[in-house]
Amino acid sequence: MATETIIELGADFYRDPHSVYRELRADGGVHRVRFANGMVGWLVTDYDTVSKCWSIRRYARMPSPMQATRRARPQARAESAPC
Repeated sequence: MATETIIELGADFYRDPHSVYRELRADGGVHRVRFANGMVGWLVTDYDTVSKCWSIRRYARMPSPMQATRRARPQARAESAPC
C-alpha cells in the first residue's frame, strides 16, 4: 500500500541508496517522496508493483518529467548538448 506521509530523501539516500530502498521495501512497495531538488513524487520499490504499474496503459504511456521537459523545450536540449 502507498504511504500517506512524504518521505524526505536526504543525504543518507544519496550516500547509500540500497539501504534506504531496503527499508522502504520492508515498509511497503509504494511511497510518496520528496527528492533533493524539491520534486515530490511516488517511489515504487518492489518488482510486482512496478510490473503492475507498467501494465496499466495510462501509466506506461506517461512521459517522465525529464521527457516532458525535453519535448517542451527542444532548443534547450540542443544548447546543452556536450558535443
